[in-house]
Amino acid sequence: MRIALFGGSFNPPHLGHVGFCRLLLEGGSPQPPHPGKEREGEKGSEQPEGERLPAIEAVWMIPCYTHPFGKPLAPFEDRLAMCERAIPGELTGRIVVSAVEAEIRTGRTIDLIRHLLGRHPEHTFFFAVGSDILDEVHRWKDFGEIRALVPLIVIPRVGWEKGGAHAPLPDIRSREIRRRIAAGEPYRDLVPPAVADYIEERGLYR
Repeated sequence: MRIALFGGSFNPPHLGHVGFCRLLLEGGSPQPPHPGKEREGEKGSEQPEGERLPAIEAVWMIPCYTHPFGKPLAPFEDRLAMCERAIPGELTGRIVVSAVEAEIRTGRTIDLIRHLLGRHPEHTFFFAVGSDILDEVHRWKDFGEIRALVPLIVIPRVGWEKGGAHAPLPDIRSREIRRRIAAGEPYRDLVPPAVADYIEERGLYR
């Protein structure tokens, strides 16, 4: 099976994350250039610039257990539960929320990919990121190895377009949602209804 790995803090998951998964499954949007080639001088395994997204059969949504750069997060169990509630009914089975990070616990992408490649040799994995991440990947551990192990799929985001790529997703940010919740401001238009209900039930981000 051809699977896109979509990792993140999901603190909380929002409509942009859902749209990201939907776009991966539906295909279409051309990708912006990928980082690292010029800096690292390596031959990566990315899709050529401007080509349509590769055909993906499923998306594995993978909340990190801990943040690799030490940022505070809501409990892993809560973020996992919110991700499960964020999945639209019509995409059940095609978007799968994975708790695999609870086994790894480093928060590092390279450790996740090595783990999954070893456990699931029957699958073809891709690693999907938003273009807002492109300026940060130089901080990732062994990013050159990540690019060598799995093809990257880069989805343009508003404000972070590269090479003139169209940004199909809104610029929704989890930190803005957390700020609104803490300030008592409206935020439900940014998250799936079931996620908002869970946040209220658990009193998260207050």
